[in-house]
Amino acid sequence: MKNTNQIPLVSLISRLITYYVLLPFFPLIVDDKKKILPRIDREVGKEGRGLIVVYTHFSYRDGIELTRHLVIKNPLLQKKEIISPLSFHQHNKIVKFLTDLYHEKLYPIVNNDTLRRKGFEHMRKGEGMDKFISASTQLLKMGGIVMIATNAGRREKLDINDPQKPLGYLMLGLQQKKIDNYGILTVCLTIKGAKSYKKKDSGGVNIGKTYILTPASYYHPDELLGKPEVGGKISNVDTFVRRDIAKIAAAEYL
Repeated sequence: MKNTNQIPLVSLISRLITYYVLLPFFPLIVDDKKKILPRIDREVGKEGRGLIVVYTHFSYRDGIELTRHLVIKNPLLQKKEIISPLSFHQHNKIVKFLTDLYHEKLYPIVNNDTLRRKGFEHMRKGEGMDKFISASTQLLKMGGIVMIATNAGRREKLDINDPQKPLGYLMLGLQQKKIDNYGILTVCLTIKGAKSYKKKDSGGVNIGKTYILTPASYYHPDELLGKPEVGGKISNVDTFVRRDIAKIAAAEYL
């Protein structure tokens, strides 16, 4: 299936300019020892398969780096639409402005982090999820990219047994619409030499610090569901993926 989802030329130019402007301030190393990214190039870039990126999320810079180095830097992917969920309480004009530069669409969702914030206690958990799932399934069907944090928000440690199931909910929505032409890329982000991933130490944008982006695994939905630990149950995919990421995560993040 040929990808039919392309961003406007002006948005591509904006992406490229932003990538190079940030380059001196946001150094990053891509460590793809497993040679996963060439498969992404072929299936997502050339064949038009949709892509879900599931990543470790500890800082405000994580999503920016995924967009810059997995999408913008890659000529085969740099024109693709991107969707990401965002904790409702973090959605503001500054965040919108920055993501608009990348032509990335954000969908605010009320999650546990939002409900713990003063002034948001009255909101309904999961509000906004339906819009995100609807937009994401449509975009993936067209060959676009969706990025989700494995623990649904910034975390100081990788929580393998987190009851939240961001990947599972999205896969269920895709299954209900009989969409299976997509892949799932798991990614581990770390900071070179970091001694702690607490928010006070590593939770900001970390200007000047070198990030390491390591692809962990890549699956088609049937491959992931076919893993013995998953047993064909979508409710098990998030725990499996987190265990997958934990194999290459920094000891300080476990």
